[in-house]
This record gives sequence, structure tokens and C-alpha cells, in this order.
Amino acid sequence: MKYDVIVGGGGPAGSISAYLLAKQGIKTLLIEKERLPRYKPCGGGIPLKTNRLFPFDISPAYEVQAEGAVINYQGIFLTRIQFDQPYGWLVMRDRLDQYLIEQAAKAGAAVMEDTTISGVFEKAETVEVHTGRGSFIAQYLIGADGVNSQVAQSLGLLPNRKTGAALEAEVTVPPPAQQEQRNYLTFDFGAIPGGYGWIFPKKDHLSIGIFQANNRKSPGFRKKLTEFIQKTPVLKESKIAILRGHRIPLGGDYLPLHAARTVLVGDAANLADAWLGEGIFYAITSASIAAEVLSTVLNNPAFSLSVYTERIHQEICPQLQYARKIAAIIYRFPRATSLMTARSSIMQNGICSSVYGDINNEQLYKMMLKRSISILYQTIRGELDSGKESNAG
Repeated sequence: MKYDVIVGGGGPAGSISAYLLAKQGIKTLLIEKERLPRYKPCGGGIPLKTNRLFPFDISPAYEVQAEGAVINYQGIFLTRIQFDQPYGWLVMRDRLDQYLIEQAAKAGAAVMEDTTISGVFEKAETVEVHTGRGSFIAQYLIGADGVNSQVAQSLGLLPNRKTGAALEAEVTVPPPAQQEQRNYLTFDFGAIPGGYGWIFPKKDHLSIGIFQANNRKSPGFRKKLTEFIQKTPVLKESKIAILRGHRIPLGGDYLPLHAARTVLVGDAANLADAWLGEGIFYAITSASIAAEVLSTVLNNPAFSLSVYTERIHQEICPQLQYARKIAAIIYRFPRATSLMTARSSIMQNGICSSVYGDINNEQLYKMMLKRSISILYQTIRGELDSGKESNAG
């Protein structure tokens, strides 16, 4: 059977692409390499601004609604922030991804699970997708198969990706510890150099992890996670049920994200930020753009897929560039920025506004930059105080 569009990958970017296309009556096939539901390492945070992007209600996939956030530094409690409106929701990706794919199927998309893409070949008027279950033909292809995208590799797109690294564990803790965490997100920007540690509550356990925003995983990454656990009181008696590492695609480079008959979306297009490693917001945004562009080109073959890359460069890449700048400040001065966030209601409101979607990364960065002198002052004071303590010893 020949399709109008094949979508390779069943994460949020792929399933939303397939849903939006199928809703328009476009003959769509979604190919997912795993059998669903399948575990996927991910903190599972759905901020309010991301939740607003979904074209349908995703509340059936919610685990927990976030009440607030705790800011720690190297395991030491600094402050607790109470949200004045819904900040976001926590999900398990196996449930979320299955739910999203079900909505795509209900919209009319054909879904093929447990099928791995092995190669992609573009021709004059079609694209041929080779899998372990045979070959499939469509007019166009959306590559939504993650940071290790076979679609991108087959077409020579994004050959030298910038990536960060994350290591995540699903852990059980005693009931008192689960109750102490409540529905609060914990962020610790002293957990690892150039990154942070997190604790996200789920219904019956905690998701914890560390993220480092550089181009390769540093030595002793698992040791850093162990140290993070040991330094964080609520995790003292935790037991790891699942432990997985994965690469995080760090976006912001103005590179081609299309070929003659293919576009890349989400992680496959390297659309995650270098500050928190968050990618679902950009996955949904890019999926919406891809669906718009492919809908147009199917009706007007003279329309160029280059418009897709141009729109990503205009609408997403600048914000990912500013996320890099935010990360550069926070990860260069983790102690000072943690203390400033804990003490400054202006900073807390700015970060919350960013997550709510009321301000963007550019506006948040400029707000932080105005306070850079304060950050430097606190850092210098901290170093001087440490020196005094050493001399006293």
C-alpha cells in the first residue's frame, strides 16, 4: 500500500504528526520500533506551556500534578516554591506515548509496532522506507525516531549532533519519604558539573536523574548519580528499580532539517534545550509545523520542504540558542544562581513565567543577565568565605 506520509517513530513528535495529518484525511502510516507500551527514560515533566500545545486532552496519562518546586544545592535544602497556578504534570512515558499513539490511530493513522526502520531511499516522486517487515512507500516521510535517528543517518542529515547525557532511575522509597516529597519537583544544580539533578514524583515512586549539557558523557557519570542519591535526604533509603542512560539532543544550530521528501522532528531534529534538557515542548511544536508544511506540499507539489527548515530556524532555534546562554550562566555559577533563585522572588517568578509560557527563553535570559553582577558578587564572596574558613583551619 502507498501512503501519503510515513512517520518513523512513535514518541510525542511522531504521534502528534500522525494525528494532525490523519485528522485531515491524509493517508498516514506510523512506524514504531518497540512493542507498546514500552519504558522510555525521561523525567516525564509536562509543563503548562507544553500541555497547552497538545491538540487533545492528555489528562488520562497524568500521574501527578506538580504543586511546587524545591531548590537544593549539593543535597542541601535552599527553598520551597509554591506555584500559584498549575505548573505542570508528571507522566510515565510508556503510558503517555501509548495514549498519544492511540489518539493518532483513532484519527485514522495506520500504526505498525515492533518494526525497525533499517534504511530510507528517496526517489523522484516517492520515498521508500525499509524495515524488518518489508518496504513501505509514501510521497513524504517524517523522521521522528529520536536522537539516534536512522532516518537522519540514511539521508546524511545532522551527522555531527551536539548532545548532552542523562542517567535516570525509577526508585522506590519508604512511605514517609514519598510523603515528604509530596507533589514537589526537586532541582539540584550542584549535583553534577555542567548540569543538574532532579527528583520528580510519580504515583507510587520517584523518578530521579542527572543531566549534563556537554557533547559527551563525563567519566564517573553513574558515580555522580550515586553521590546525588547519598546527599539527598529523601533518597537515603531508595531502591533502584530501573536505571537507564540516554543522550539528549541539544538544539540551536541552524542546520538543514529536510531532504527532498523528508523532514525531521523532535529529538531526531536535535530539538531539546541545553538548560534543562527539555524536548517535548519542541517536539510538539515541530510536529505541528511539519503537519502544516506537508499538508501544503501534498496539495501543491511545487511547494518546497525547505520552508519547514526555515520555520524551525525562525520559531524554535532562537529560543534554543537562548537556552544555551541560560545554561552557560547557571552551569558556570551553580552555587550563586541557586542561592539567588532561592532568595529572589523576581527570579522565581521569572522562571515560573517561563515554564507557564508567559515569557520565552530570550526574555528569561535578559532578566538573568541584568542580575549577572549579583551572581558574580555572590560567587566571589563565596570563594573569599571559603578561603577564610581554610585559613582558619
